[in-house]
Amino acid sequence: MNTHFHSFLNKEFINLDQTQWSELKNDVNLQISPAQIEPLLGFNEKLLNTQQLEDSYAPLVRLLDLQIQAFQQQRNVLPEFLNQASVMPPFIIGVTGSVSVGKSTFSRILKRVLEVYYPGFTVQILNTDGFIYPLSYLQENNLLARKGFPESYDVEHLVNILSLIKSNQKAQAPVYNHITYDRDSTLLDINQPNILILEGLNVLQLNERENTLKSPLDFIDFAIYLDASNELLEKWYIKRFKSFRNNSFKNEKSYFKRYADLSDEEAENKAKQIWHSINAKNYVENVEPTKSRANLIITKGSNHEFISFALR
Repeated sequence: MNTHFHSFLNKEFINLDQTQWSELKNDVNLQISPAQIEPLLGFNEKLLNTQQLEDSYAPLVRLLDLQIQAFQQQRNVLPEFLNQASVMPPFIIGVTGSVSVGKSTFSRILKRVLEVYYPGFTVQILNTDGFIYPLSYLQENNLLARKGFPESYDVEHLVNILSLIKSNQKAQAPVYNHITYDRDSTLLDINQPNILILEGLNVLQLNERENTLKSPLDFIDFAIYLDASNELLEKWYIKRFKSFRNNSFKNEKSYFKRYADLSDEEAENKAKQIWHSINAKNYVENVEPTKSRANLIITKGSNHEFISFALR
């Protein structure tokens, strides 16, 4: 078990508002412009101005830098004692939260600011959507309506890939295709990054199917949970569904092509149905309970801005 991560589990959260958080950036200056961030935004996110960007992400980068320094020092102890050269494993940052909360956008922005702050580092993102069983398997096992629930993931495959990554070996991970609603034929090459951002619904979930199998959180060195009110999550999901209807759903290969011609009212009703029957249910049962395992909880406001923070 990852003692670096689990050493946080018995500590209380410290709550901070946006002003208190922004004051903790100290002398960290990201030197990154909103124009560099704009291509990374999702359908629902608005572009932050320079000050908002600094106030939101500079304290986070400083916090992660302190964690990475401690991580490196800890792993240097035994090689130094044995008079051996140390080989540093990747520092793994877990990012989780509900569907539509903005995990992917946050991960892309975090990757970018970390690359700016650590110009010599390689930073990669691994999305756990790629480890959802293939569509054919879900259909054959009556799991299609449970997609995104714990039983829909090939956890053993994910753990095996994380084991390779953490031991500084090259790995190839499956990639999820949001057009076809299935695994892609291509694989993601993960080549010994300095920092890996592991993003997905199941990042902090425990594996309860086999007592001997590890869970993704056993490999995580720092975990971030993105939070928002239930009302905002549903609103963002509906807005995203409508955006997809006008864009990716029109693709001939889209699994959801049947929704491309829905009216606004029909699209909203369909989005609400999917949200309440699948995503909200999964959130309450399997995602929200993992919040207590995070090192940092970031709560977002109506425009996806950071409004409060809970830190161990």
